[in-house]
Amino acid sequence: EESDVNFDLIGFDASQMGQIETAYEFRDLSDILIFSQETGQENGWDYTAILSALVNKPSMIGDELSTVIVDSYRDFYEGTTYPSYLTISAIRLGKDIHDLAMRIDTLAGLLIEGLTSERLVLLAAIGTAREETQEMNPLTSLYVYVDLMDLIENLQGQLEAETNPSPLVKQIIEETGAILAIRDEVILSEYHGEARPDANGLSIVFFRLPEVMNTSEYSTYKIYFPDSADENQILFIKETRWDEFLQTYYVKEGFITEP
Repeated sequence: EESDVNFDLIGFDASQMGQIETAYEFRDLSDILIFSQETGQENGWDYTAILSALVNKPSMIGDELSTVIVDSYRDFYEGTTYPSYLTISAIRLGKDIHDLAMRIDTLAGLLIEGLTSERLVLLAAIGTAREETQEMNPLTSLYVYVDLMDLIENLQGQLEAETNPSPLVKQIIEETGAILAIRDEVILSEYHGEARPDANGLSIVFFRLPEVMNTSEYSTYKIYFPDSADENQILFIKETRWDEFLQTYYVKEGFITEP
């Protein structure tokens, strides 16, 4: 940020970087971010294919290069003996990821409100949606990450099944639809192996409690002391109400006491 350089594309040839929390952190530093929702392989990306494409067309823009990276990763690993849980995705940053984060913030605010006035309906819908959503990184971070769009789709489905939804529940359904409507604007391209059939390219933290209660991941995903040195500095946590929603949900479910 201090260099005042905006990159066309930043890529993490690494494991477990593919969360909205990560993408939002880099939203004003690059046009595109490429990463994996899952644990990767030591071979990493297919740099021969990537650099050959650049040599053949050095004028290609970030969108095109990102597609080359994702497609070459798929071609390198698909149909081989490598694990079928591999994933990779290219995400649009800037306004696109900002708009998605703000949509999630709005949804979180509605869910927080609804967990008081529509507690039983929402507890059931949220719990079932979480259980039915594609979990990511279970090999190394069990019960922590889920696929964002799969979660939103499942929550929408649960609430649409209500026979007489309240005005607030209807609002929540509309907001899930608004999030799904911009999926293709944010997720430029993605690949997921057959072991992750419901992965869409972007994860979010949604702890499965009580299983994850005593892990370091759970204890750090919240703001302990606002405006102090101990405040969590991750921008998505600071600037959206997703962590407040999680805390509210866990309180209403009886997993934790009032914060």
